[in-house]
Amino acid sequence: MAGGKFVILGDFGAGKSMTLRELYKDLKRSYQNSRTTKFPLYLNLRDHHGQTNPAEVLERHARNLGFPNPTHLVRAWRAGYVVLIIDGFDELATLGIQGIWKRLQDTRFRAMQAVRELVRDQPSNAGLILAGRAHFFDSERERRNALGLSTRFAELTLNEFSDAQVQRYLTKCGLSGSIPGWLPSRPLLVGYLAASGLLKDMLASEDSGVSSDGPNPAQGWNLIIDKVCAREAEIEAGIDGPTIRKILERLATIARATDAGLGPLGRDQIIEAFAAVCGYQPDEKGMVLLQRLPGLGIDRADEGTRTFIDDDFSDACRAGDVVAFIDDPYGSDIECFRNAECGLGSIGIGVAIENTKDRVSPGKLVAATAHASSGTGNTLLTLDLVQIAMERGANFDTHIQLKDVLIPSLELHQRIGNSSQLTFRDCYFSRLDLDADVPADKLPHFDSCYFVQIEGRASKADLPIRVFADTCEFEKFSDAPDTTNAISAMDLPTGEKVLLTVLKKVFIQSGSGRKENALLRGLDHNARRLVPSILRLLQSEGVISPYRRGGMDMTIWIPDRGQMTRVARIIESPRTCGDSLLTKADQIV
Repeated sequence: MAGGKFVILGDFGAGKSMTLRELYKDLKRSYQNSRTTKFPLYLNLRDHHGQTNPAEVLERHARNLGFPNPTHLVRAWRAGYVVLIIDGFDELATLGIQGIWKRLQDTRFRAMQAVRELVRDQPSNAGLILAGRAHFFDSERERRNALGLSTRFAELTLNEFSDAQVQRYLTKCGLSGSIPGWLPSRPLLVGYLAASGLLKDMLASEDSGVSSDGPNPAQGWNLIIDKVCAREAEIEAGIDGPTIRKILERLATIARATDAGLGPLGRDQIIEAFAAVCGYQPDEKGMVLLQRLPGLGIDRADEGTRTFIDDDFSDACRAGDVVAFIDDPYGSDIECFRNAECGLGSIGIGVAIENTKDRVSPGKLVAATAHASSGTGNTLLTLDLVQIAMERGANFDTHIQLKDVLIPSLELHQRIGNSSQLTFRDCYFSRLDLDADVPADKLPHFDSCYFVQIEGRASKADLPIRVFADTCEFEKFSDAPDTTNAISAMDLPTGEKVLLTVLKKVFIQSGSGRKENALLRGLDHNARRLVPSILRLLQSEGVISPYRRGGMDMTIWIPDRGQMTRVARIIESPRTCGDSLLTKADQIV
């Protein structure tokens, strides 16, 4: 760091502050051991709102530490004895400038005055490092201009953990086991889960069994969002963590008007979401909060638009307004769902169930669904509520119709309630998962619908009668002979065939987990008998792990994403890959 100049960029939770902390400790040791005459000074810019003069910043920092002579620190800095470590350039706000987004570039430039002067006046022989979120600024050019960065500054980027790094981190935390496929890879989020103790229950260790308290992705994402929002509340914007979460949830609802459900979100939409939740327009510090909301990144620098950067994070946030509607169907802001084009995914449905199961009965869910269908005519909200109610095993006692909606996935499992009063008309299904054990008289009715893929059935003739109208069209059946018999036809021991079948269903056909009873489909009686032993083998090897969803007696097996390369090699060349899993599966009888 002898005169080196660096900028560390990273999204929320990438580990910027932790990196600076370790750097500070290392420089401190060097100074105390007399290896250098320069000592580190760590400035957290959130403590310096409204300051524009470097001397003011350093003196306030000295007073906050109880240093008896603040001016001495300023003199040491100017003499080149201070290595400056400046954290959080994205946490500064100016005073006296109202939060008008069209003037934000000018506002940001003014807010960085103290930083620019610290950068300008830092002696050339003393090191300096800055850290903050890249998406706080609309472009690299604005960032370099606002911070006063010269070409001498090297920019470093902190990325998410790789799967191997996650595993090493967990090992250092004393945790062992496979990595659930849903686990986020941002260091901050992984650290939160590890520190809270919840991650210990989420990891499938070698000696763990399947229990009702097993790893739950919805519970994990609930905790993640709460923790991240609590951290953002520390910016001192006068807004607590739950309110920040509601702002994110409203933005996720607004983003549902786009095909992918991620955005873009315009400047006015972000301000309107704040006002709708808080009841007033954002002030200066509120505007800073909106510019650095976790989970949002730059979409178009020239327009200042933002977008959600993580599908699962966005999906978990989408559940918020749906839960609010369930709690108060007649008093909620139904207009926020009006232009929705993207429904809740499996994470969002799970989070909604997690936040309603202890206080909302299945009957109340059905009543809310009926109101969304007839009282508001909002199809996407109705679909969300239908899927939530189905997961809760609710009995639909009133006729509800969904029409002209694109449905990425619908699961009709054996524990759904009576859904015969549901009708899907002119809908497009990317995937319909239909368990063989569901009685036909409990299933919904489908009229003039198109299905890209039907899971759990081999052909149109294999479908339950009086459920699908003749006007329905089907593109592919996942359990068709050409797919399910391919593995069975291999000249391999039965245990290896069952292993390949399970791996293919969990990793290739799904990627996000499969219900245990779905892993039995397409297998004869002898092969089905081996499935429990194969599952235990894969769990002990850290390849898959179980959890239960929605408080229901249903085991779902999810893949360890770090095992994807290994699994692909086994499926592609079972005879020549030499993997020990095949040898162990061969011994299962």
